[in-house]
Amino acid sequence: MTDNELYKSITVQEKIDIIDVVKAYTILYHAQVNNTYDVYLFLACINLLNTYVKQNKKAISYSFKSRIFFINELLAHNDFSDIKVNYLYSKKEQLYMFMVFDVQFSFHGIIIEKGIWDMLKKYQSQFSWDGIRKQMCAKTVFDTILKKSELTALTRDFRNLYEYMDEVVDRFNKGEIKLEKNGLVDNNGVFV
Repeated sequence: MTDNELYKSITVQEKIDIIDVVKAYTILYHAQVNNTYDVYLFLACINLLNTYVKQNKKAISYSFKSRIFFINELLAHNDFSDIKVNYLYSKKEQLYMFMVFDVQFSFHGIIIEKGIWDMLKKYQSQFSWDGIRKQMCAKTVFDTILKKSELTALTRDFRNLYEYMDEVVDRFNKGEIKLEKNGLVDNNGVFV
């Protein structure tokens, strides 16, 4: 079964739990992004957090969406295979779509400046929405990509990403880290 076939088979909204939110924030701010699978993981994290915001009455802010600009920068300066982007802009709506392999992610309310869009020319492609609501299956998308052996699975300081996530989750469970509107912070108010 392909990833998309799996995602399409989910017909009931999945609940996002707090531990997955902690893991997603950890990945967004600490994981290396060196290949297409890493980009897939990064977008799955943004999708998961986007779903969590909607399920939990904005318990967190949408500040995590700013990490899309980090992905734009990586795409502009590297040659990743199997990635396409499409941007639909009007006064009413801004929709930024990614296709990684054959899996699509779309994010509303993202404004991309012309200079940045021009830098992403090699990835630009017109494609239509695949009809799979990734927020419906956000947990499965997240869990599926986390199991891919092709992930770099390293933090920016070259630690094992899975072990580091476990450490952060453990600290969260002990009350040493808490979830605030803009992410994870330790007891001194420092972002983790």
